[in-house]
Amino acid sequence: MIRTYVNTQAREYADNQLAAHLSDTALAQTYVAYAGAGTVSSNGSYFRVDGPRVWIEFSVQRGIIINSDIHYHTIWRDKTGDYGGKCCS
Repeated sequence: MIRTYVNTQAREYADNQLAAHLSDTALAQTYVAYAGAGTVSSNGSYFRVDGPRVWIEFSVQRGIIINSDIHYHTIWRDKTGDYGGKCCS
């Protein structure tokens, strides 16, 4: 999941972020949580990845226009490298 989000960035940034998020030290301090059915096809499922720098949330919700469908709400953040922080430190 971390790779999927980070690899949406320019390669020069993604390589540094992957190294930071996927190091043995970072992974040892990274937690995964979920609620609901635990599948990306079930309304109400929620997933979170929380590490020293990485934060990912993924929520499966009922569709707005076609309420029998589902849609996704998601966010990915680097806790030290976005919102004005130094990129890729």
